[in-house]
Amino acid sequence: MDYHYTQDRAEDRDSFTPAFRSRPNTELIVTKQETPGSSKRVRVIRIDQLFDCLENDTDIAKPADTIFMVSHGAARGWLGLHLADVDDDNKDESSILYETLEAALAKGLVKIGPNTVGPNTKVHLVACNVGSDRTIPYLVKLKEVFGNQVPVSASKHLYVCRTINSAGQILYLKYDFELFVKEPFKGANSWAELIQAFMSKNFDFISLAIVLPSEEIWKQWVPNPIPPENENRTIKQWVNFVPPIKDRNGREINRRHFSVVFKSKRDGIEFTVENIDHDMNDDAKNLQSAENFIRNSERNLPVHSFPIFKRLGYSSQQDMIDGYTWKITPNFKKKEIKVALSRFVYNVRVPVCGFVDPTNKNANELIYNYYPFENNSHGILLENLDHNDTDLFQTV
Repeated sequence: MDYHYTQDRAEDRDSFTPAFRSRPNTELIVTKQETPGSSKRVRVIRIDQLFDCLENDTDIAKPADTIFMVSHGAARGWLGLHLADVDDDNKDESSILYETLEAALAKGLVKIGPNTVGPNTKVHLVACNVGSDRTIPYLVKLKEVFGNQVPVSASKHLYVCRTINSAGQILYLKYDFELFVKEPFKGANSWAELIQAFMSKNFDFISLAIVLPSEEIWKQWVPNPIPPENENRTIKQWVNFVPPIKDRNGREINRRHFSVVFKSKRDGIEFTVENIDHDMNDDAKNLQSAENFIRNSERNLPVHSFPIFKRLGYSSQQDMIDGYTWKITPNFKKKEIKVALSRFVYNVRVPVCGFVDPTNKNANELIYNYYPFENNSHGILLENLDHNDTDLFQTV
């Protein structure tokens, strides 16, 4: 038996949960027995409670096969789930950071129980980008927290659930091509420069044919002119369902317009360096103190298993330092300097397809799972998102 769990968040519950309810041999975990065998049930709101349910509830089939955890996620190493009360303060952590995992591991919390584990047991995170290459240390730590007994997998891309009217729901993935620079592209040549910047990143596509040359693809996906800061732009692109989806009247649905989303925004970091003992009128010394703060931060040391600079997408401390625009404000009275780092981020989010050609409505074959509505007798369940496909998923 497979199990599906998500927190009581409307955006997860209302989108992914109906799809998993349609999936055979999959049980949604919402409550657990208050004590083993009890008729009284209590809400499951944390992962440790989920594992307690799977281990001890007398009405749960054991061992588990795939445990699906649906959540928001991010490549910086973040899950929008409660893990456990790691601080012993009777308050649930609002999300799971790398430090949350370290605290849980130190206290021996959240380990999957022996009755739950069998030859096919695994955990799959239905969460965006948590399987990216830069997030591997986070996944390794999560697996360690769970007891290093079962594989843990996650998507390298964005997870999306979409309803196809009169047919059912599909799960598919979107690339999240991310480019960050110190300042936004401006001027007469800004669009061409942004195209070249995306090309120079050499982003990985799945190993299926790309029909158009790379530059022509980016020209279709990046709006011209570039939209203003924080103004997202949606571009419609045909995707094809292979094989076709059938609706409840038996009609074949061969393609749909899906969205390619272009996003631009400024993000940043703020911190304060205290106990300044040099002349704060010296801008060079202020900058040096701020840079040293980043270099000496315990969570940002190169020896850290998952340093901050890697979470932010940089290969080294120096790349992080060079990758931001710096603003330093001295407070002479408090003997401290306030530091604001900013960068500009562009994202292009595109459905993961084979035979990519944004100009051809017969190309762009979507890779998807299809879960027909219960009243759709013509629909046939399809699961083409293979968790063993290393183009799509990371497993540790």
